[in-house]
Amino acid sequence: MNEFLRYALLGLGTGAVYGLSAQGLVLIFLGNRVLNFAQGAVALLSAYTFFECTTRGLPLLLGAAIALVVAASTGAIIELAVMRPLRHTSSVTKLVATIGLLTVIQSAAALHYGDTTKFVKGLLPNQPWLLTDTLVIGQDRAWVLVIALVITVVLVLGVGRTRLGIATVATAENPTAVEVLGWSARTISLANWVLGSILAGLAGILVAPMNGLSVSSMSQVVYCALAAALIGGFRSFGWAMVGGLLLGVAQAEAVRIHGDVGWSTAIPFIVIVAAVLVRGDVVRGRAGIRRRLSSVGSGDLRLGSVMVAVVVAAGVVLLSGHNAVDALATSLVVALIGLSVVVATGYAGELSLAQYALAGLGALSAVTLAGRFDAPFLVALVGGSLAGLGGGVAVGLLSLRVRGDVVAIITVGVALAVQALVLENPRLTGGISGLAVPSPTLFGLSVDAIEHPRRFATVCLAACFLAAMAVMNLRRGNAGRRLLAIRSGERAASVLGISVPGAKLYALALAGGLAGVAGALFAFRQSVLTFEGFTVDASMTLLGAVVLAGAGYVAAGVMGGFAVSGGLVYYVLTLTGGQQYLPVALGVVLLLNLVLAPDGIVPANGRMIRALARKLPTLPRRDRRAPDSILTPPAVARPSRPPAGLELRDLTVQFGGVTAIDGVSLTVEPGRVEGLIGPNGAGKTTLIDAVTGVTRGYAGQVLVGGVAVDRWSAARRARVGLGRTLQGLELFEELTVFENLLIGSDSRGPTPYAADLVRPRPRQLSGEAWIAVDRFGLVDALDQLPGELPYGRRRLVAIARALAACPSVLLLDEPAAGLSARERDELGTLIRELVDSWGMTVLLVEHDVDLVMRVSDHVTVLEFGGVIARGEPAAIRADREVRRAFLGEEVSA
Repeated sequence: MNEFLRYALLGLGTGAVYGLSAQGLVLIFLGNRVLNFAQGAVALLSAYTFFECTTRGLPLLLGAAIALVVAASTGAIIELAVMRPLRHTSSVTKLVATIGLLTVIQSAAALHYGDTTKFVKGLLPNQPWLLTDTLVIGQDRAWVLVIALVITVVLVLGVGRTRLGIATVATAENPTAVEVLGWSARTISLANWVLGSILAGLAGILVAPMNGLSVSSMSQVVYCALAAALIGGFRSFGWAMVGGLLLGVAQAEAVRIHGDVGWSTAIPFIVIVAAVLVRGDVVRGRAGIRRRLSSVGSGDLRLGSVMVAVVVAAGVVLLSGHNAVDALATSLVVALIGLSVVVATGYAGELSLAQYALAGLGALSAVTLAGRFDAPFLVALVGGSLAGLGGGVAVGLLSLRVRGDVVAIITVGVALAVQALVLENPRLTGGISGLAVPSPTLFGLSVDAIEHPRRFATVCLAACFLAAMAVMNLRRGNAGRRLLAIRSGERAASVLGISVPGAKLYALALAGGLAGVAGALFAFRQSVLTFEGFTVDASMTLLGAVVLAGAGYVAAGVMGGFAVSGGLVYYVLTLTGGQQYLPVALGVVLLLNLVLAPDGIVPANGRMIRALARKLPTLPRRDRRAPDSILTPPAVARPSRPPAGLELRDLTVQFGGVTAIDGVSLTVEPGRVEGLIGPNGAGKTTLIDAVTGVTRGYAGQVLVGGVAVDRWSAARRARVGLGRTLQGLELFEELTVFENLLIGSDSRGPTPYAADLVRPRPRQLSGEAWIAVDRFGLVDALDQLPGELPYGRRRLVAIARALAACPSVLLLDEPAAGLSARERDELGTLIRELVDSWGMTVLLVEHDVDLVMRVSDHVTVLEFGGVIARGEPAAIRADREVRRAFLGEEVSA
């Protein structure tokens, strides 16, 4: 029992440091909505500042004060110079910026100090404290715990009782509303960055004397702090501290029980998974904010560029020395992992920091198959790919309940667990001796990387070429458009029939498979395989390199492989002795590029080339639009689905104690238009959300074509013909109008997930989409991005996209908002044509009463979630209750 208590008390001291760092993360997240991976770097900078001050003889308190000033100044510089210019970009871009900051600070520290552990004088007394005759702990641990608890109390009271704290919480929900009330969201963000960085600096000062100070020592602190902050939902300072303390105790007890640090390192992963399973999507997005996502490539094959790249690579293989060839092979292998980043992050928007860990699984599996079971080289590569794919599936399953930034935290946890429990397990990986790698042969020809480096590099070139072609095909195909749709808007994707969980799982599985085959090739580069390089830091570095080039572009994935340590750029720098500065340079260039050109180098260069082409009219110009042969409208003689009716039975929707929809029953026969009107807040959009499955947990029944769909997801309801528009449009802003309509037109079966990697099907709009394009005059807008169109035409695109999915029941949510009089007439004509000629069922929610009365066969009026009137348009116009409640007319008795 004494051993248990002793380790627990030791863990409380470390856990208090985790809690302090986690509270800094929470502060920054509340004020800026950023997951700050640079928190550990700020702690590192502060700790080294404290170390320098104390070694130069300054008093401890003065050294600590200087270190905290450095931390605060660093936080202010980060907010002003990096985060403020990026305030309108996506959370992924901001998170990558913090990774760039981490890379710069860690790499600079490594250049100056190396990675040797420094002894740091403690700020707190560290004499032994005798609790019982057999239980002794250091006083510094107890003081750290007291300091952490006092700060927790101050933060909890400060958030609830000070104006800055209340404003910070409000900013986390809706910064625009805070600005309207007279507060400056920028000032709040700056204050929180400074305070959060001070907490990081304090954590660094306190933990360095306990564990020693090295460049890599703070990484574990920030990973544990992320897990602790997740327990607090990135909102609660108290729960973040509780999480840190529990984490510290759990790690200490794991060391006591198992005698090694493997399980201790994996504890954050266990905590992260538990928090996600218990609390689900704990990090909620801000209200009313649409963040700009990075651009994506078209996936079109530019044969000239591909041939130039292949010829240059082949020239290096044939004409260069062995060192250059080996560097090229390394670049091509890492480029495969870079392509996995393109799939997961660039296409699907899932920020994975586990790709190197998955590559490690692939390497281990390939060597095990080849070494223990004498598997042929190709079989070993397939085995490595399957291992990575399995790891990607595991990541995907863990990520299904969350979205956005939290996926990055989950992948960090997965990577730490794989690294600690598998790749650093001597029983599996041979310990420091590593695993012997058999010499590979391909079709009877040796491709040993040591004996025949040119042959092995050729194999790597072929693998990279095939993978790049597959990823380009994916982008052009149905499956790729599904990924881009969920990246842009999960709700919009789901109401078009796309299974968001299925698409996410596919993206992370495919990314894992690419990483796995890269790991297998990496294993065969050497005669003895060791696993120290498959780390979270390596994944962060590669992610930064790919984002620097442009994560939505296949070329960026390949370029990222050439920029990392051991690659071709690294080799060239070794000729001048500058290779040690590559990580710092990469981080600095990444930060500058994110601020100046957040889409990346590849699209920026593309824009420059197109601008040059416009000045040189003799050069052919590339059009974003699909070829005319693809844009030719098909002959449409009849609807793609049989007609179906819509029936609601006692539909009730409650949010807490508020009843938004109160027992609504409604029947819309096939080939009829049901108008639904009511004042603002009557529950019209809520009703549509419930009918289409966006809002779940309602009471009552929804039937489509006589079939109850209450247990079905929004995507499944859409696939059986239940379509809708969204009040906020939610177009896929990074895709052209044509591709927006294609997503609506695409089939929803599983076949494209495999077939599109080899040969994507020709792009063809549905007949219903072409009817809308023709009626709304959208032909000339098909090659434009939605953001380039005026609001009225954007709404027409949203309606056309809903029609492209060929619904049998269509729910239109305020479709005429923002339209001109002519466009409203066209809309009304189209609705009647769809109903009268195609037998489509339409539920029309609209504030334009004249439009509703003109096109509807029947009208229902809602007030406070309940039906107050129902009948034909003429009867509704004459209804005294409707005129009083909705039309605002005074009705005489």
